[in-house]
Amino acid sequence: MLTEELYTVREASAMTRLAYWTIWDYLKRGVLMRTKMGGKTMIRRSELEKLIVDVPKPRTARRGKASVR
Repeated sequence: MLTEELYTVREASAMTRLAYWTIWDYLKRGVLMRTKMGGKTMIRRSELEKLIVDVPKPRTARRGKASVR
């Protein structure tokens, strides 16, 4: 049977150099899938690899003319 490495949210954050709360946001939005082990949230290595390949584009604020009322 094949086993895959699992990482905590904090470890995933350090590996990807993304903020801890960004990883949680990705889990919440379904960008990353979680695995539960003994009540702990774990992330598979393959999920992190997908994230590195398919990095979501950051939202950018629109710059333009403000509406005047």
